[in-house]
Amino acid sequence: MLETVFDIETNGFLDVVDRVHVVSYKDETMREPESIYDYEDIKEFFRQSRVFIGHHIIGYDFPALAKVLQVEKPKRLVDTFPLAVTLKPDRKSYGLEGFGEDYGVPKPVVKDWENQTREDYTHRCESDVKINWHLWEDLRRKLGELYGEAVTR
Repeated sequence: MLETVFDIETNGFLDVVDRVHVVSYKDETMREPESIYDYEDIKEFFRQSRVFIGHHIIGYDFPALAKVLQVEKPKRLVDTFPLAVTLKPDRKSYGLEGFGEDYGVPKPVVKDWENQTREDYTHRCESDVKINWHLWEDLRRKLGELYGEAVTR
């Protein structure tokens, strides 16, 4: 099954979110992330048979997608946030910004979540996908060390 790292950018925290600006994603067939903006295309994307991988997707992304677009949480998903907490217990921070520094992929800073351009939201979202792609590769290697080839593809 196709492993797909994704991220979303929205207009706020879960209690106030009412808009998804962009969904960006990358799978092993792609060199660079791609992005989706149309709500019907986003819904179709999450109906595909993939393993959806993201950072804090159980706590934010899928609840936000359900709230705004009525997207159901897929059956096959991997949340890299709790995995990182478990497999990298000595870190001080588990945000993508810190991992981006580790992997040489800077995370763009957004101070105004309401008034960015589509390009700004897309750049941030695609950067998060690149960072999380590296993180997932790292976590998969660590899982392989613990559990063997079954988790390393």
